Amino acid sequence: MKNILIIDHSSSMHDYNESLYPQFSRFDGIKLYSLTKRKLSNVTLIPLKFSLITLIYYFIKIVTLAKKKQITIVHWQWVQVFFIGILLNKIFKLMGIKIIYTVHNTTPFHSQSSVKIFLQKIGFWYFLRSCDQLIVHNEYSFEVLQGN
Repeated sequence: MKNILIIDHSSSMHDYNESLYPQFSRFDGIKLYSLTKRKLSNVTLIPLKFSLITLIYYFIKIVTLAKKKQITIVHWQWVQVFFIGILLNKIFKLMGIKIIYTVHNTTPFHSQSSVKIFLQKIGFWYFLRSCDQLIVHNEYSFEVLQGN
């Protein structure tokens, strides 16, 4: 039995998630859990609220859930804070969990500050290296990631 935890902080990938989840149902012995804000069909929903105040609770909740549900694979859909993702991935690896990340963008964003952009780039590339497998949507993204 493979227990897969899909993490999508922002729930911004709802349509993508709706098309992704049925693909997993083709395989026997797979149980999906999702940390998201939206209800998805045939997936056990674990409600998630993201803010700086709840960051510690969120962190503990993910690790506890992974242990309790005997998660074997974590599939990141989106990462809000790369350094938190890196720390979680280190813990997941210690727990023997495989890590997959769908790379929706090949460059970090969400800032006008050059210092913040620099830190996001470092965090992004370290996060990518902390994953066991990456999924990309096109040849361009594949080539960009191969070059780095």
